[in-house]
Amino acid sequence: FVVQEDAATKTFFSVLPGGQRTYARYPRLVPRNPAAIFTVRNMENPVVNGNDNRFRGVLEVRVAPTSKRSWLVEELPMEDYVAGIAEVPDTWPGEFLKAQAVAARTYALFNLLAGGKHGDAPFVLVSGAVDQVYRGYGSELRRPNYSTLSRTVSGVAVLWNGNIVPTYYFAQSHGHTHGYHETWGGAVRPWLLSRPAPYDAGKRQRGHGIGMPQTDAARRAQDGANMETILKYYYTDVEVKKVY
Repeated sequence: FVVQEDAATKTFFSVLPGGQRTYARYPRLVPRNPAAIFTVRNMENPVVNGNDNRFRGVLEVRVAPTSKRSWLVEELPMEDYVAGIAEVPDTWPGEFLKAQAVAARTYALFNLLAGGKHGDAPFVLVSGAVDQVYRGYGSELRRPNYSTLSRTVSGVAVLWNGNIVPTYYFAQSHGHTHGYHETWGGAVRPWLLSRPAPYDAGKRQRGHGIGMPQTDAARRAQDGANMETILKYYYTDVEVKKVY
């Protein structure tokens, strides 16, 4: 069915085959079977030979109080979210894919514990590159290696001084990474310091340059480094441990 907002009355209504139904608050769609997959038929999220419009968990239609923008919000278990992240090719080395999953989970956990990063918006993270590229159930099907390996490190996160910290990562460096304070200013983040990235030497930086460069990390894995070694190389003086 189609859900729309009536801005004048601050209510939502759904257009069903049998007629229209009005809601005093936002619609929340909860599957009877927890393993069910929702398909949002009027959503255009194109990929090659497909459309990423299938999602796990609970779906809500929400309006941000300040911007008044309407959002489709997916509420799902953390491991399902991590499995649906589409940041790197599925053919890259397995130990790197596990490191990528841990970095992505840690970033999400930090923002979840912080109450989100988008003010009073009714969600924790958006699904695009401004946060993390999340494509839902379709990405799990297209990236079976990554989605499977992400679950083998379920609950594993990066901690500095006993705390979950934001683990930034980016596509490619130009031979070294940058400290958080060097790029974005403010106080030094001791786990986000400049590090050599020799596998990227001579290349052009793609991304903000802070944390783990994915191309350099993948080459490190190809040469035999495991998930924990990779993460501890790019994030200074951290622990890599299971937190749930």
